[in-house]
Amino acid sequence: MVTGYHAKRPAATNESLAVLTFDCNERLAKQRVGSAIAELLTQKIISLNAFRVVERTQLDQALREQSLGLTGAIDSASAASVGRLVGAKLMILGSIDKLGATYRVNSRLIDVETSDVISTSFTETDASQFEEEARPYLNLVPETQTIGIYGTAGAASLGFTLPTGADALLTSGTFKGMAYDATSGVTLEQQRLTAGFGVRYVPVPWLLLDGLFLPFSTSVLFGGNVTTRFDGVAYRSGVAGKISGSAGALCASYQRRLAAPLMGFIGAGIHFLRMQWDSPGFVSDMYSQSGADELEVAFGPLTPRSGGGGGGSVSITRPFVRLGLEWRPQPRIGFGLFGDAYPVQASTGYYSRLTISGNRTVAVGVVDARLFSVTYARAELHLTGSFYF
Repeated sequence: MVTGYHAKRPAATNESLAVLTFDCNERLAKQRVGSAIAELLTQKIISLNAFRVVERTQLDQALREQSLGLTGAIDSASAASVGRLVGAKLMILGSIDKLGATYRVNSRLIDVETSDVISTSFTETDASQFEEEARPYLNLVPETQTIGIYGTAGAASLGFTLPTGADALLTSGTFKGMAYDATSGVTLEQQRLTAGFGVRYVPVPWLLLDGLFLPFSTSVLFGGNVTTRFDGVAYRSGVAGKISGSAGALCASYQRRLAAPLMGFIGAGIHFLRMQWDSPGFVSDMYSQSGADELEVAFGPLTPRSGGGGGGSVSITRPFVRLGLEWRPQPRIGFGLFGDAYPVQASTGYYSRLTISGNRTVAVGVVDARLFSVTYARAELHLTGSFYF
């Protein structure tokens, strides 16, 4: 196109020129493809050092004043009118379309004074090559109606507490004149590690809707600390248990671009937690020092006493607030750190039915005893990896 111009006007030097945003369909316009090709063409022309190129900010202002918009949908006469406003003698305008893996670019150079077309050009270019070169100017992910999928990993401790006060001694009594008691504790083997997935949706540029699902499993050592005493002799019994379940969250967040690759989020939502305690009952046998008398303490299966469910399961629903940052090295890819805080504390007490028998036949007593309580995390941190389209 520039070669054709010089062929028709060999004597012209250093004339002022403006490059308009290229016309394109709505889908490409949302990705700023028309603006990107205009930016690349402007840089190329500047590198030739053969024209005085009008700044795009000045050109965009003139388009607004003429109520012509910035989409590139403009005819030669209107382009010439804008050119006169910005003091350009020449204007480049055109269109760009994508067909499969190829971009097709039509462009024309017009004389502002006469509105005549001086030269034209048609070019086809590989889509991946163009998008890589134009990446700083493209918005390959639309600002609205965006969908994102992501994976997440994090950690949140489950706080285990032992009975205190009136519940500290689970049960006690005498058998044939000899005192006995049964005490218990629980040790957490590992923190609750979470790994899951979620879906995001952006209905408007400033709002992010988020749905998250997290299955989890935590091992608990219910052993080594379960102690029964009879006639001055301590007996230790143990059994391993497991807490499993799933968590989910629904959240609405205000999002804002803090810097070119960095997004910030602040929001609130509802967290859902379903936990299942899996631990069989077990028996602790005790004998007097002489071995003549025997006492059996049978610990029944654990059941919760707060929240819903039964048979060892419990459901918890809590509100939370969220802060987050996401770094997007590319428009479609993001890596984030999100923190959730729960203003409402929640806990569940786990109880077991203890049956005390003497010599395996004589019932001494039955009691529902609180073995321990689980306090749920007040805050959680999550690392996320996201893909947007």
